[in-house]
Amino acid sequence: GEALGLFEEAYQPLLGVSARVVSTLSEEQLLSLLTSGSMPDLRRVATVLELLKVEADLLDEAGNRAAAVHRYRRALALAGFLAARSEALLDAALAADLAERAAAMDLSAAQRLQLARVLEALGRYADAEDAVFEAIDADPDDPAPVEAGIAFCQRLLALDPQRLAAGGLPLEEVKASLAELLRRQPVVADEEPPPAW
Repeated sequence: GEALGLFEEAYQPLLGVSARVVSTLSEEQLLSLLTSGSMPDLRRVATVLELLKVEADLLDEAGNRAAAVHRYRRALALAGFLAARSEALLDAALAADLAERAAAMDLSAAQRLQLARVLEALGRYADAEDAVFEAIDADPDDPAPVEAGIAFCQRLLALDPQRLAAGGLPLEEVKASLAELLRRQPVVADEEPPPAW
């Protein structure tokens, strides 16, 4: 429809490519397109995130679920990236709505970690922790989600305990989760065998 035609024009100046090209890019490609260079413009990421979200909502309302989910996933990737770098630029209402929608979607381990980042930025620490453990369970052999979970716990340990409790994850639980994750870390064999004496 006409509204979606406006998106075609909106993406062009932001990304330097047409909406048609944008639609063929993976989440990773879209992120690298937006953030290439040593100093990524996070405001631009925030703007494209908002566009994707509005576009996805319109498609969803129009009954085009598949196209909407495709855009929600990309929006989630951008929101996770933004949450990790500038919580201030992440629109809380948009992020909360995106998190609700993402919870109902089939997500990969990487996407669950993006969701965890968004929930963390919203101060929903217990929900974020659930998403981290779901990412680990989705791909138990991949060390990346475990490492992401350890980093998550370490970030939380730096916060005020009252803030943690308000987010549903008291300090003791953060410590317990960290211990659990450290136990789950895959054992990496030494690169070189020890010398045989």
